[in-house]
Amino acid sequence: MSNCHEPELPLQAGSVLPPCQPRRQIARLMGALLLLPLTAFCVFGFLASFEPGADPGHLFKTGYALLGCSSLLAAGWLTLRR
Repeated sequence: MSNCHEPELPLQAGSVLPPCQPRRQIARLMGALLLLPLTAFCVFGFLASFEPGADPGHLFKTGYALLGCSSLLAAGWLTLRR
């Protein structure tokens, strides 16, 4: 396993990825992709909380809005971070 602080070396036969930087980018992208279903769930829950007959509707709306916005912001931060 290579150390991330070593200078970049050319790819050797049989290696799939260069030492460090692409692995971090792939990990960030995978983390962002895992947050998107949570965001979709929160959007659906937020819209469903407007159905009539929901007594504590404000609590659910607030919870879904906070969780959905935070997961969307985290996914964007992971994607756009360099």
